[in-house]
Amino acid sequence: NDVYFNNSVFVGNSIMLHYKNYVTANRATVPELLGNASFFAAASFSLYNNKHQKPTDADCALPVFRGEKLTIKQAIEAMEAKTVYLSLMALNDIALYKDGTTGIEETYKLFTELVEDLKASNAELNIVVMGNTYLHKSSSGMKKLNNGTVQTLNTRVLNYCNDKGYDFIDVAEVLLDADNCLGTEFCSDVGASVACHLNPTAYNAWTEILRDYAAKKAEGRWANPTELKPIA
Repeated sequence: NDVYFNNSVFVGNSIMLHYKNYVTANRATVPELLGNASFFAAASFSLYNNKHQKPTDADCALPVFRGEKLTIKQAIEAMEAKTVYLSLMALNDIALYKDGTTGIEETYKLFTELVEDLKASNAELNIVVMGNTYLHKSSSGMKKLNNGTVQTLNTRVLNYCNDKGYDFIDVAEVLLDADNCLGTEFCSDVGASVACHLNPTAYNAWTEILRDYAAKKAEGRWANPTELKPIA
């Protein structure tokens, strides 16, 4: 089912950038992995950066395509992508604001504005949303950004997708441990103040989830989740 991902682009922050590295490395032995899908991702990238930063800003975190820093919309147009897999970037967005509630509201607003802008400029573009993954329990001092605020945003976006007819792929629940945190076996930076990055074992799971998605879409059996597992 990897050919299903032809003419697609996966968009995100460092979580997606590391998946790009994983896919690139594995294509050496499995060249058909995710078809000819491309990636548009960078460390510290966020929906806020996408909306407010310019390439000339000293701290610009916009990803680069063909040597040029672009916004998500510009990159999709330059790549002539038919489908965008848009990863939520809550890990870089929520904590920017004065409190978690404001972070959720503003990030959700940026997300919906982006989706609507993309569809307004290209009605044929297929938009698929990938939910945000969670933090490992060793993360410390996370008052605004925590698994509760991440799940609240995930849930709001899932409801939006179900209302508007966009596919939502949950790539987070399978990585949870018994405490509903990112499992140690899936986390590459256990003990960091924000322990959230994924290792190849996690990306193995992502790949199977995506392939399952492709198979179900091809067979007309795909359905979004109606709700997400509660994070206590």
